Amino acid sequence: VNAWAPKVVSILAQAPKLKLNLQANFSNANRLASANLEIQALENIQEQLRVAYYLTEDSILGAQKDYSISPSDIPEYYHRHMLRGSMNGTWGENLPAAFLASGQTLAHSGSFTIPNNWNQNKVAVVAVIYREESREVVEVIEKKLSIQ
Repeated sequence: VNAWAPKVVSILAQAPKLKLNLQANFSNANRLASANLEIQALENIQEQLRVAYYLTEDSILGAQKDYSISPSDIPEYYHRHMLRGSMNGTWGENLPAAFLASGQTLAHSGSFTIPNNWNQNKVAVVAVIYREESREVVEVIEKKLSIQ
């Protein structure tokens, strides 16, 4: 535990490289979730970045194990922030530019049809921007679906 603390403090002290703005919408008419992401470079970036959109659902009722208690089975457990799917595959896709100048803004979007057995009122979109070569995360934003 002690080894992590200085590393976390060091990372948190770093200035962000990107500013993200995410709109996440859900249409009741066709059960389509859409993500509209605005990416602004806060410094020059000279490497290929990727974007991935993940969908999470909160408060999914199901069984859970807890080996610190006896019996260890918890038949009715509310799972939080469960990964349910992706709008653009496991690894996402390349952003269209391998160079971003400081102040430059890119727009990117994705969509996904929400299955009927998901509770759209508990779904959020998580947009992850990461380095293609190292897969190191650069910036993340999460937004709950806005129902329309």
